[in-house]
Amino acid sequence: MQSLNCELQATQQSRDGGIDHQGSWILPDLEVEVVTQCKNESKPVGVHYMREFHGVLSFFSPTTVGLFASTSGYSLYAQRFFLRMTHPAILCTVDTDSSRLTSFLLNDRARTLLPKLTVGSLFVNQEHTLMLTYGDKILG
Repeated sequence: MQSLNCELQATQQSRDGGIDHQGSWILPDLEVEVVTQCKNESKPVGVHYMREFHGVLSFFSPTTVGLFASTSGYSLYAQRFFLRMTHPAILCTVDTDSSRLTSFLLNDRARTLLPKLTVGSLFVNQEHTLMLTYGDKILG
């Protein structure tokens, strides 16, 4: 997320309350508070993690964006629960070899809070790369 102008600090594990990072995402015309949870597991993230994350987000401002990052994707039930979450949130998958985002999904609340943020694809040398834009600016 650092390449996307996101300034995050790791939380102390014993006091993180399920949050791994906290900080700000500085966009061209907006600064958004962000909290993250990261999972590096062999299986897709299950719905119980989404439920826990949703509960933790309730302690933050309604304009704080929750970003959940995984290296193994998400179960269908986790994705369905995520889309119904009432707090702005982003679900992304990170490739462990390249550290690139391979998926990036905003729920309805996040799309409302960040209407200029768009997710797209770029194909270079027959390789797919995820691309984020904010208004007319490419992020990252």
